[in-house]
Amino acid sequence: AIGIFVGGRLAAAGHRVTLVGRGRVLDPITARGLVVEDLDGSACTVERGMIRCAHDAAALADVDVVLVTTKTAGTRDAALAIYDSTPAHVPAVSLQNGVDGVKTLRDVLGHRRGYGGMIASNVIFRNETTLRRTTDGQIVIERQHPDDEAYTRGAVGRLVEALVSAGLDAHATRAIAPVMWTKLLFNLNNAINA
Repeated sequence: AIGIFVGGRLAAAGHRVTLVGRGRVLDPITARGLVVEDLDGSACTVERGMIRCAHDAAALADVDVVLVTTKTAGTRDAALAIYDSTPAHVPAVSLQNGVDGVKTLRDVLGHRRGYGGMIASNVIFRNETTLRRTTDGQIVIERQHPDDEAYTRGAVGRLVEALVSAGLDAHATRAIAPVMWTKLLFNLNNAINA
């Protein structure tokens, strides 16, 4: 849901987006388009054809950056597919729960291609083609070090700019680990809150 929500917002803002996932999830979006609702009741409609949906990572061959939004257990398989399907300069950003996703990306793709990230929002499917953000929150993406070429003049910096242009509260930080641990602790407390 997170990947489709973020992708939908980016596509609605005019950015080129490719979603890769299971047919049962993406086929209805391919056939009917997508509606992305926000907390305030506003909605973005992504018409059929405005967003590319694929079942195979080979569709990532021409992307600038990959957002990894799989469950943590699927990260290694996703990273291997990214490695096989994208040019060697394309970075991958983990927008997953937990703190191990970025380590797995770096193990497979190398340190310069694996980036940590965090999205604080929760997203639900209202139906097959409508997603709704149910909580507010930022998207934070790692800027690995001051002279990080991929960030300062490359795809990761453009990603942050694209997220902001899509109306999402996004920024970069050099200290992503505390951000990721904070989200993990918040998620662990959900049972206590309930």
